Amino acid sequence: MTTNLAKCPYCESPCSLNAPLIQHLRTSNWCNCGNCGLFLKVTLDQTRTKIIALEKYSTVVNFGLVVSQKLNKAYPYSEPPIPENDCQELKKIMIGIKFNTTADSTNPNLKAFKNDASKDWVINNLVPKIVPIFSDYPAQVTRILLTLGFSALLDQYLMQCDYCGIYIPKTKQNNCPICQNGKIPPPPN
Repeated sequence: MTTNLAKCPYCESPCSLNAPLIQHLRTSNWCNCGNCGLFLKVTLDQTRTKIIALEKYSTVVNFGLVVSQKLNKAYPYSEPPIPENDCQELKKIMIGIKFNTTADSTNPNLKAFKNDASKDWVINNLVPKIVPIFSDYPAQVTRILLTLGFSALLDQYLMQCDYCGIYIPKTKQNNCPICQNGKIPPPPN
């Protein structure tokens, strides 16, 4: 396997092809940038060992099946791509969050705020900018924040759907994006 690098079209950071990414690309044609978290379309060579191109993702993002433990059923779920202006806003927000946090030296996935002032600034100034985008594109924004280790920032904006029990944005309480509050039947087993 080669370790070629390609640059993210949003933040210009290098993205490398590694074993976990190759595994993910077996079922998807997208990945998330490790720096800004945004969705990228990945084109590999015929041997699937080299990245030919990284592009901004512009088609429906298929997340596969979302499982409702409450109903013991799985729902297919996809979202339209996040519009360019929202992607640019998310990029700025993610850079701002990263600037105000540090990673644990033994576990880079563990993030902590640099100090109380950094935490307050992120929570009061950046997180409120994420919420409207999260409301429209919950799975994508969750994936972006999860990729960067910041998914806990969304916890206060989540609730369980009364019908399917899947966690959704509070703003979608009466319009679950997964089951439409019971209006969409799960696929047959």
